[in-house]
Amino acid sequence: MVTKLLSLCLALVLFITTLMPSTAMASPSLDKEQQVFLLSILSNSASSKPGSQEELQELLKARVTKVLETPSIQEDIGNWDVVWGPVIYEVKREQYATNAMYVAQNGNQYVVAIAGTNPSSFYDWFLEDFSVKKQVSWTYGDIPPNLEPKISMGTSRGLNHLLQDMKSSGKTVLEFLGETVENSDDEVEIIFTGHSLGGALSPALALAALDQKSEWAGEKPLKISVYPSAGPTPGNKDFSTYYDSQLGNSTTRIWNDIDIVPHGWNEKMLSEIPSLYKPEIKPNLAVLSLVLIAEGLAFRGKYTQILPGTTGLEGTVNPSTPPPYARHQVPQIQHL
Repeated sequence: MVTKLLSLCLALVLFITTLMPSTAMASPSLDKEQQVFLLSILSNSASSKPGSQEELQELLKARVTKVLETPSIQEDIGNWDVVWGPVIYEVKREQYATNAMYVAQNGNQYVVAIAGTNPSSFYDWFLEDFSVKKQVSWTYGDIPPNLEPKISMGTSRGLNHLLQDMKSSGKTVLEFLGETVENSDDEVEIIFTGHSLGGALSPALALAALDQKSEWAGEKPLKISVYPSAGPTPGNKDFSTYYDSQLGNSTTRIWNDIDIVPHGWNEKMLSEIPSLYKPEIKPNLAVLSLVLIAEGLAFRGKYTQILPGTTGLEGTVNPSTPPPYARHQVPQIQHL
């Protein structure tokens, strides 16, 4: 009797195993943070490529899809599908992707991946990255009376593109996510992520989404998580305080302590840039001049990183490589 029962159980296991896809049998080799980081970096796949908005969107979709369908990648991060976008925002006469964003799904998790600075886009550099002299008030949510949160004009421009100008199948990203939440029987987790410029825009978009939740998701429960990496400072000290009170517990900020980009635009952190690579590499006149310009742009802006107490990854300097002032490299996934 026992032998027959064991045989029946074995047959049942073999039957179920045959029906289940092989990729679903094993857990991904990378943890959640690493999976999200890879999805974040894929949003930059159309950077530096010239073309029309339609051409760049097709290119980005093809490249992201190809990676996500690669068996070895699926072993690392599981099965993710692009369900919204990718969408490119392109400034007239530039012919480059100014901003890029897509949404990927795995079960009840949705990752909103936002691209960083396109090195070929003048608009990105000067009207989003470096446009910090002027700040605009944060207009979403119920702000405590003792706070006056503000974000840089550059962050505001990028955020408006993400919220209003970028649509897929006629829907903004929040309209799409609202329908997704409405049609789901389970609680949905929405993860906002981005690297570099995307590391400033992703928390701003996440907070705007949370502050407007009743407008696009009604009263249905959902979870919002944020995984920004190597991002500059989006706003002033009051913005940091307000953000941390709303999303601090669900945000994982990743940065390297010798990466110059996360040192912008807090004045104290900007002043540390010339000594980041000493004694291996000494700053030249060009670096000192650029830091002075950056300090002038950020002067009296009270710029403060979100989660300012987050410890950075410990970086090391290799003096045989080109000066790191000119580089803003992506950290290796296995090091996160």
